[in-house]
Amino acid sequence: MWKRECCFLLKEYRKYLKDKNVILVAPAAYLIGRNMGEEIDNYDVVVRINNSLPIPKTLEKDLGSRTDILYHGLFSSGFPKENEKKHWQDIGLKWIVSKLSKDNKRSKKFKEFLGDMNINWLTSYGTMKKISKNVKKSPSQGTITIVHLLEQPIKSLVVIGMDFYQTGYYLGYKNLNNEEQIEKIRKINQRGKFHDMVSQIKYLAKIWKEDDRLKVDDVLEKILTQ
Repeated sequence: MWKRECCFLLKEYRKYLKDKNVILVAPAAYLIGRNMGEEIDNYDVVVRINNSLPIPKTLEKDLGSRTDILYHGLFSSGFPKENEKKHWQDIGLKWIVSKLSKDNKRSKKFKEFLGDMNINWLTSYGTMKKISKNVKKSPSQGTITIVHLLEQPIKSLVVIGMDFYQTGYYLGYKNLNNEEQIEKIRKINQRGKFHDMVSQIKYLAKIWKEDDRLKVDDVLEKILTQ
């Protein structure tokens, strides 16, 4: 049953993204102050990851206000809450893509959580497994999102706000409300406790060189060409 459902949803997802100009807005702190909000909202499709929603009103001038697709890890420590679900509905979120298989316990819990909401839910589990063969440790949600989007018939993908934890998260992401919290998490991620940055940077650099649909901002370009 779920297999047939997944095949149908993937077809619909590909149809939705066909020939679209897509922007992935990752949660790096360096985006703040760049005033890219209007530019972000003008893309055909706006994608964010994990706990990027809701976007603080004060940051919309830098981060934009739209979100069409949310890639979410559904990790136990950051499982969505009821207030987030209401926000998804209010902003007209169209798709949620999770890296977990549909048979995972948290996936089943998430299916119940969504209930009869008019939001399509897709898995990128196969993409995650493919990436895992090429990088050390677990691939980050950002890397999974980029690769999965490039597997779709999009026209282009622009990636901003991704610096492999160099500047940490922006205030408001994951409900983080002070610099001390952000710096603590940044140091944990920089030590590579969960993800190996070196192998993922090499992996993404190769994809960037081979797929001319992928465009990156100045910060990520510098990282990929080091």
